Amino acid sequence: MKRYAETQNELIDRVKLALNTESFYRVGKVLGISERTLAKADKNQHFLTDYNICLLCDVGGLDALKTLACIRQIEANEKGNDKVAEFWQKQTNAA
Repeated sequence: MKRYAETQNELIDRVKLALNTESFYRVGKVLGISERTLAKADKNQHFLTDYNICLLCDVGGLDALKTLACIRQIEANEKGNDKVAEFWQKQTNAA
């Protein structure tokens, strides 16, 4: 199993696995993140904050910096910011 998540969906799934739950409510309750925020992030309707990504990585036992770089690259691509996407791609490769 990889030591990082490439997407928000993968990150949330790994945390659900670590907490032995399928519930956004339970994940949110344990971590102090709203159920709505998690559900929207899982549907790619919202990008998590850096803090929330790192918090989820901690619980899921994942490399926070590589996961953050992957997710921020996706976000930059979706927003059409090629320069920022290129920066995060370099960070992903370096981590």
